[in-house]
Amino acid sequence: MTKERIAFVDYIRVVACLLVMVVHASEQFYNMGPISGVEMDTPMMEWSWEFCTPNVLLATFGAFLLFSCIQKAPRWINGLAKLTFGMYLMHIFFLVFIAEWIIGGDVAHPLLPVWLAIPAIGLLTFLCCAVTTKFLSLIPGSKYVIG
Repeated sequence: MTKERIAFVDYIRVVACLLVMVVHASEQFYNMGPISGVEMDTPMMEWSWEFCTPNVLLATFGAFLLFSCIQKAPRWINGLAKLTFGMYLMHIFFLVFIAEWIIGGDVAHPLLPVWLAIPAIGLLTFLCCAVTTKFLSLIPGSKYVIG
């Protein structure tokens, strides 16, 4: 007997995992040090929490309703959804190195423009985690480590 997967939940898991990595990629720009000689302090570090507003809550609810209309997901979405917990657990290991590579040590002058660097860091991290988690899932007993 096989369990039937709920398609929209698989989509939500994959999209949420990717968006967590993109948000953490954006945080690398103020975690790596001063920008153009401006000293980084605690109020600057808290800017990322300004997204907690009623508008974001309503947008999240709307996205949930949009995804709930999906009845069937392709196999690759189902496969990725099964790996998202492991991907989430390991993403910070890849994210730091990918961010350092793309930012190049100078957040004021990264190798790519910031509008492109943030999604690139998030997407590369997502892909590295997906491949690594897939390989780890082939090891017997790995479900206890990566979910």
